[in-house]
Amino acid sequence: MNRHAFELWKWTLGFVALPEEVEVLDIGCGGGDIRLMAEIFSPSRIYDIDISVDMVALLEETARGLVDQGMVEIYKYHWDKMFCKP
Repeated sequence: MNRHAFELWKWTLGFVALPEEVEVLDIGCGGGDIRLMAEIFSPSRIYDIDISVDMVALLEETARGLVDQGMVEIYKYHWDKMFCKP
């Protein structure tokens, strides 16, 4: 999640009735700060997907503690394997 969008996210989610625990799919998670999303959705589970090896590496570094706690799972997908037929 982009740090600049954090307050807007919190405000927007104030209009949505969410259960206490949710599962979040974050597609294109890249260079955002997943700790901000974890703060909003705690104690839920967040599944992060990105096709960029560099962005996944950055996310793995940033979210290491959340991954260790079992709150975040990170998946690496290659564009050609997702959308191109063999």
